Amino acid sequence: MNQKKETKESSVTSNYLEEEKAQKELRELKTTVLVGIVVALAFAFMSVVNTYKHSDMLFSTAFGAVSLLIASTAAWLTRKKHVGTALMAVTTAVIFSWYAIVGGNEGFAILWILLVPGVSMLAFGFREGIVLSIYFAVFLSALFYTPLQQSVRYDYGEIFMFRFPLLYCVDMLVSLIGFRMMNRFQTENQNYKLQLLSYNDDLKKEVKKQTIKVENFSRQLISALAKTIDAKDRYTNGHSERVAKYAKMIAAAMGKDILEQEKIYNIGMLHDIGKIGISGEIINKTTKLTDEEYNIIKTHPLIGADILENISEIPEIAIGARWHHERYDGKGYPDSLKGKDIPEIARIIGVADAYDAMASNRSYRKELPQDVVRKEIEKGKGTQFDPEIADVMLKLIDEDKDYHMRECAAS
Repeated sequence: MNQKKETKESSVTSNYLEEEKAQKELRELKTTVLVGIVVALAFAFMSVVNTYKHSDMLFSTAFGAVSLLIASTAAWLTRKKHVGTALMAVTTAVIFSWYAIVGGNEGFAILWILLVPGVSMLAFGFREGIVLSIYFAVFLSALFYTPLQQSVRYDYGEIFMFRFPLLYCVDMLVSLIGFRMMNRFQTENQNYKLQLLSYNDDLKKEVKKQTIKVENFSRQLISALAKTIDAKDRYTNGHSERVAKYAKMIAAAMGKDILEQEKIYNIGMLHDIGKIGISGEIINKTTKLTDEEYNIIKTHPLIGADILENISEIPEIAIGARWHHERYDGKGYPDSLKGKDIPEIARIIGVADAYDAMASNRSYRKELPQDVVRKEIEKGKGTQFDPEIADVMLKLIDEDKDYHMRECAAS
């Protein structure tokens, strides 16, 4: 069972990482598409300006506008960032190559090529960025150091043509080192997150383990107290546990959730704890109680409530102890509560308690037949019992055709 839980928790961690990765990829895709569209619009505007100026840069700006729109659309439709970044890298290569050849903006446009290594690795990813960077290193070297320099339309000057490819290569190397350092930092950060998640999982497991221990201890303690109560009355051995069981069955039939059922069960286990304060001679008396003795017996709900009311972890635990002898018609004790003024938990336990009193052996009689018990529950509807809860109990009785809900069957 624990192995299954650990496997499930590992699966939750794995799913979390996969979901985080998917969300990151989606964010990067949206960013790529958005940047592509914005830059395409900027190129479209520049194309209009270049048209009026009859600039040699019209080809590059028009090409950029169309190509970037195509790249953004392709990336969004395929849901693959690399499709868009690859097309954008090709577009960048064509545009800046054209800038280098024609000397756009009187030669200053070529200076933007120095941004290609760093920006392309960040924007397009390492693979596309390094390919684009190497392309320009080769392109500039070939364009400025070979006879291809005759194709250059703008006179850059010999010093510029000699130094710029070298400067670009240094810039590319620095960008590569910087990207690697950033990538290493991101990897370490991801590993730290994984370690943190693993630590959190271990912590959750330990908390669950300790919680289970506490719950088991609480359950065992409640059971021990209930047995202590029942041990005082040799004629009602197991009474508290049976009442708790019947109360839980009623709660389940009423549609209560598991947590509510467990709570009612625990409250039912301790409903008679006040009998600890009553003399064993009175509790085990086989003859009729005197009025004085009966009045002493009637104090056990208050004694029980006084014992339990300071247990803050289960605030309602004193409810069953104090009010399980209240009657729906207001003639019960100790507070003569009536109808819905009696807490529902107490009304449920009251029915369960009365049922077990009839379906188990007592000092003054044997357990009653099932049909007699049923008639008494039916008779007490609206007077002793909440009629709705009594109807639920009657339904459980009708389903128990072999009369398993009784002391002899339980033992």
